Amino acid sequence: MNLSLSGELRAESSLRILSYVLRFTFSSVEGLLKLRVFPLDNNSKALYQLGTFLDDGSYGKVSRGKKLRTNEDVAIKIIKGDYLEAGPMEFKALKEIKRIKADKNNLIKCIDKFNYRNRAFIVFEMLDQNLHHFLSKRKFSPLGISEIKVISQQLLVALKALKSIGLVHTDIKLDNIMLVDHKSQPFRVKLIDFGLALKLEDLETGSIFQTMPYRAPEVRLGLPLNEGVDMWGLGHTLAMLLKGSSLHCSSFEEILQERNGQVELFVNLLEKMLFIDPYRRITPEEALQHPFFTENSDDNNQIVKAVSDIANKRSATELMQQMSGSAVSTPPRWALLPIVLQSPRIPLSPPLSRHWLYF
Repeated sequence: MNLSLSGELRAESSLRILSYVLRFTFSSVEGLLKLRVFPLDNNSKALYQLGTFLDDGSYGKVSRGKKLRTNEDVAIKIIKGDYLEAGPMEFKALKEIKRIKADKNNLIKCIDKFNYRNRAFIVFEMLDQNLHHFLSKRKFSPLGISEIKVISQQLLVALKALKSIGLVHTDIKLDNIMLVDHKSQPFRVKLIDFGLALKLEDLETGSIFQTMPYRAPEVRLGLPLNEGVDMWGLGHTLAMLLKGSSLHCSSFEEILQERNGQVELFVNLLEKMLFIDPYRRITPEEALQHPFFTENSDDNNQIVKAVSDIANKRSATELMQQMSGSAVSTPPRWALLPIVLQSPRIPLSPPLSRHWLYF
């Protein structure tokens, strides 16, 4: 049963939301359900107006908003009072990201941040939809290999940039990868949600993070951690794009079938991204030089350029078809990924050269 509390609370002049009435509806279970900001007058000093809610998260909600001075659409993340300590953590990560060019490195751009009434507000650029929503609308049918190539290259650039400033995202998954504007920029993506991001030196052995089933084995086993946890999360995410669902295996005897051409190269890259030893797992720099990206590099560069072209309305598959002069076949659905185990750091490992890892 919802408990409603209505009232008028005028924001102080020093706050970002000025001369507005805040109306709250509370639930005894969920806390803040709705938050709307309605103008009392046409005060030009008011910066933001909150609109409909877009998404719910563990720490709060994301609302559509408008930057009134420029009429720019924005997304406003509202962190609940119970999780207010998460606000400074994300502020710290976003401050680090300011050292690099967010847009160039496929990272979401932060516009503003402030606290009000025991809540933290973070204002971001407005993007389209996350990859989980995108796949769900396709009934989780796999993406084509050319589309996966475009997405994976952009995300590896993002990880390379984060590594350059010593920042680890720790929560890479379909939900935290956004299409920028799929109609005008097909498969242009950005990495979002730095609420759990940590500096490399702050990663502690035994820490538990990453959503299942994206969790790296070193996190599950309580082993020493490095930025390789992000590469594992990305590898699992990309595998889901090819398979259309999470990776699982029911038998050690199953093997991958119909591996050839670009699919073969992609699976080889995934094996390196999902290497069990994080200290020998492929790095973003190395991954960007993998044959999956470097073979037919002229075609790859044309695809990436076209994806970034706002005027282009074609899908990445259509672009590949035009450049190759032939249809791009749909990649096979697959259920297993072999991982080579050669690590002395993994305790109690049987003396075998090849194992199968359950996802």
